[in-house]
Amino acid sequence: MSEGTRRDLARRGLSAALAAGLAPPLLRAGVAVAVADTGDDGEILQSAIAVEQAALLAYRTGLGSGLLEKPVAEIAKQFGEQERRHLEALAEALRGLGGTVPEAPAMAEIEGLAG
Repeated sequence: MSEGTRRDLARRGLSAALAAGLAPPLLRAGVAVAVADTGDDGEILQSAIAVEQAALLAYRTGLGSGLLEKPVAEIAKQFGEQERRHLEALAEALRGLGGTVPEAPAMAEIEGLAG
């Protein structure tokens, strides 16, 4: 099996595993974004930040579990870094509007991720 094929399979496996674990909390957060008042940019940004915070927590939890094989863990690490950058950009935009970035939730506060 070629390195490219192995990498593709690892990505698919990670995507499926994370989608299964992230789907419930992210869908709930996505609903919050969808119902946010479209006239309030700050509210929309806060909802988007909540989605990114939940995703980042999920990636960190997966990485910290020790259950991911090295190739999958490397991909999860890359995805988590992307989520962190998204979160930083959204937080900067919210602060630019004079808003306050909500505190990141604990895992126990996110339905679907709580142990």
